[in-house]
Amino acid sequence: ATCSTTYYEPFDVARRFATLDLMSGGRAGWNVVTSLNDGEALNMGRDSHPEHDSRYDKADEFMEVVLGHWDTWEDGALIMDKKSGRFADPAKVKRLDHKGAAFKSRGPFTVPRSDQGHPVIIQAGASGRGQRFAGRWGEVIFTAARNLAGAKEGYAAVRNEAAKAGRDPDQMFLCNLTTPV
Repeated sequence: ATCSTTYYEPFDVARRFATLDLMSGGRAGWNVVTSLNDGEALNMGRDSHPEHDSRYDKADEFMEVVLGHWDTWEDGALIMDKKSGRFADPAKVKRLDHKGAAFKSRGPFTVPRSDQGHPVIIQAGASGRGQRFAGRWGEVIFTAARNLAGAKEGYAAVRNEAAKAGRDPDQMFLCNLTTPV
C-alpha cells in the first residue's frame, strides 16, 4: 500500500504497516512516497505542497522514526506465556526517544516485530534527491526507464546511492515499468 511521508505521522504509519505485516504473515509492503502536488495538499488541509527536496529531507527523518520504532522490538521479545501472564520480555523492548527537526516520538512501540522484522520498503525515487532516498531506504525500487540505456543508468545510480549509504546494493530489487502495446 502507498502512504505519504508528507501528510501522515511516523508512529501511525509504523503501527498500521507493522500490524498489517503481522496479520498477513509477512506479506506487507509500504510504497513510500513524498506526494506529488498542490491538489493532494489541498485534499489534506494544506494550502500548498512543500518544496521537492525539503519533502525528501523530512521523509529521511520520517523513515528514521518508523524504522526506529520497528527496531525497538528485538527478535525473541515475545514470550506469550498465558500461565505467567507475560506477553513480552521488557528487556527486549526499548523506547525510541527520537527528537529531530520535524518529529518527536517516544515509544515504546505498541506492535511486536514480525518474523521478517518489518514490512518491505518500496520506493520510486527518480530525481537525484529521490534516488538518494531510494538508495538509503528502499528494498524494492520502482523505475520507469523508457529504454535499456536509461534503465541501466537509473539502476547504477540507485545502487551507487545504496553503497554510499552503507547498504549492500545486491539486497535491493529494481523493478522497471513495462508498457505493453
